[in-house]
Amino acid sequence: MDKTEKIIDMIEHPERYSEDELRSLLIDDAEGRDTYKTICYLNAAMQAEAKPRRHKPLLSLIQNKAAAIAIVKEREENGLYK
Repeated sequence: MDKTEKIIDMIEHPERYSEDELRSLLIDDAEGRDTYKTICYLNAAMQAEAKPRRHKPLLSLIQNKAAAIAIVKEREENGLYK
């Protein structure tokens, strides 16, 4: 599991991690903190733009998460977190 995937897992399942683990990756580590902030901004933007849909809400959620992961990974590859 790479750092981005671990951060996403921490966001979705914080009960799996100790406070020290959460703090070390999401606060103390600059790259982890930037990734976490980016995911939060993407999530807020997607929620603000989201319109209620009556069909396939799970598919929409999966597509939004996939888009967020793709954006974060692209930023990592382009060195925007270094």
